[in-house]
Amino acid sequence: MGHMIGIDLGTTNTAVSVVVDGRPVMLEDSHGYKVVPSVVWVGDDGAIKVGQQCKSLLVTDPSRTAFAVKRLIGRLHGSPEALDADPRVGYDIERADDGGCLVALESGSFTPVEISAHVLRTAKEMAERALGGTVDEAVITVPAYFNSAQRTATMEAAEAAGLRCERLLSEPTAAALAYGFRKELDRTLLIFDLGGGTFDVSVLKLSNGVYEILSTLGDSYLGGEDFDHRVVDWLAERFKAEHGIDLREDLVPRAAGLLAQVPDQGSEVLARVASIVVVSVHSLLLGRLLGGVPMALTPSAVRLAADLPPPPTALHELAMHVST
Repeated sequence: MGHMIGIDLGTTNTAVSVVVDGRPVMLEDSHGYKVVPSVVWVGDDGAIKVGQQCKSLLVTDPSRTAFAVKRLIGRLHGSPEALDADPRVGYDIERADDGGCLVALESGSFTPVEISAHVLRTAKEMAERALGGTVDEAVITVPAYFNSAQRTATMEAAEAAGLRCERLLSEPTAAALAYGFRKELDRTLLIFDLGGGTFDVSVLKLSNGVYEILSTLGDSYLGGEDFDHRVVDWLAERFKAEHGIDLREDLVPRAAGLLAQVPDQGSEVLARVASIVVVSVHSLLLGRLLGGVPMALTPSAVRLAADLPPPPTALHELAMHVST
């Protein structure tokens, strides 16, 4: 009998843990990363890449790279969520025979279940390397507001990845379990779970090791991806006003990919430094992509937290560069 692991299958990143000597431990991949980006690249020859190695491919090869697929799993192709996602990803979203969504890459069309299975399989293999043994069972967390179709599709993805899903655990409940682990608590908790693609709020009662869910509300299509889109739209509109070119159009797919990286890079900078970031588009960007005169968005300070005072140190610049 193999090991059982816990998997947080996220819109943006996926994490794996296991209980060792009675305590949960986050597992790392061979490079020391504790999360696996939920990004899958499929080559024309069927080759598959998953995780960290695919993040740059979102810019250099977006039409063969699938991301944020959790937002499509278990949804109908004509749903408002699928229609909203279609123009914001580097791949097409097509209608499957059963009315669901297909992730249409240049290298082939895949269901969200198939893409998610690649991510889960990578998590499984990462755990097997770390544990030195077979992993065949998993508990997988899902948003509290996932419906029956979304939960069923998640279990199908696990099965396709070679995992027996022993239980789907709501993410707010998982957070409460982690918070109350080995603690004698008697209290009521309000848990906010804001992820890359979903948002749940739950009220739980903890008493003598018993967890009771009193109320749950959420939105399975609201998360960090939507915040990123707002930042991208703001930057693109500024650039369009200055140069008359919309970086979000198919004319400049690599520019759109680079632009989409700004919110993610900005959040990483803000996690380490002050609350103001200077965001600019590198002067070589359009010169290399369009073969024309280099153009840039006039650098300007972006106050991400208007009520905070300016930092005492120099502003930090976050620039986008084109790989040569």
